[in-house]
Amino acid sequence: MNTIKITKIEEAAKPKGKAFLLPGKFSPYTIGHHEVARQTAAHAAASGYTHFYHGLGGAAKQTESDPFTHAQKTKVIRAAHRELAKAHPNVKFSTTKKEQLGPFHQLTHIAKQGHKHITVGLAAGHKLKGEIEGWV
Repeated sequence: MNTIKITKIEEAAKPKGKAFLLPGKFSPYTIGHHEVARQTAAHAAASGYTHFYHGLGGAAKQTESDPFTHAQKTKVIRAAHRELAKAHPNVKFSTTKKEQLGPFHQLTHIAKQGHKHITVGLAAGHKLKGEIEGWV
């Protein structure tokens, strides 16, 4: 008689390591945004994180308050990632996908990648802070 062991996909997934998510519109990606990314990437690297994601949020369509497309933001942030990767070679840098406009979708995507430990970096007064804490 053959026995089949059923394991939840979550348990079977090989953990990828610790991930750090820095969500925002980044429209445009400013020197201030880059300094925050530089500092959080340094913290992530020193704390044993293996992955760093820029969560590119914003409107599904370009608006006056979010004038750049996801592709334009990605191009600029990938250039920033090249610099960050030189300083932190043990961390993999990436952006979230176009369909993942908000941090909840971004967290779900990152968790599906196999990350079991995810830290979300938010400004102290960020309006999503309480919502994310409640969701987690």
